Amino acid sequence: SLSDIASSFLEGRRERSSRLVQVGEDMVLKENNYEVTGSRYKFADGAGEAESGQSAVQKRTTKRQFAGKDFGHDPFCLQCWDGGELLLCDRCPAAYHPRCIGLSAKDLKVIGSSTWSCPHHECMDCGRKAQAVGGLIFRCEVCPKSYCEDHLPINAEIVGHCERFERMGMRHPEQACFIFCDSACKEFKLAPEHAETLASASTIGKKFTKKRRVNQGD
Repeated sequence: SLSDIASSFLEGRRERSSRLVQVGEDMVLKENNYEVTGSRYKFADGAGEAESGQSAVQKRTTKRQFAGKDFGHDPFCLQCWDGGELLLCDRCPAAYHPRCIGLSAKDLKVIGSSTWSCPHHECMDCGRKAQAVGGLIFRCEVCPKSYCEDHLPINAEIVGHCERFERMGMRHPEQACFIFCDSACKEFKLAPEHAETLASASTIGKKFTKKRRVNQGD
């Protein structure tokens, strides 16, 4: 399963000695030196192949998903969980107040109508994307933080899939594994007082589509 794959990555963090391999200009763990082909992980050292968690129950489709057509967006900012004028990601249902992720009016003008990827699509520590770190980025389910395996916090808890995003229409991406990045995020998700907000995010999010770069929430 996806959780098993992610757990094996965590074990690899504790055994770093003599387990690095040169890939281009980077040194990476052998466990991370694999490629994703279709729905399988193929390891470069010949250790075998492992099927991704989602493909165990559903074969991968090559149909590309489009924001606003195939999936909706969170009606709340993933950083502060308030609504309002939100910047919507082109690659997933995440949405943000530009100011909450440090974007100015000038930054928004530069982004313009181009395709924009939110913070969930690269490691917040090193800036590398999934294809540069073995094919997997660990994304917090309830905040903008995301990590490659090398920078994954030791106290992060593996979630696997984000059911909220999937209810909005997004297929679980094979290059993602959702987590609680720390205990505070887990407590937020499990707190009874946040249950209604999280539930409404899934319901409203189905219709909260990317018609404009910055969308006005309800």
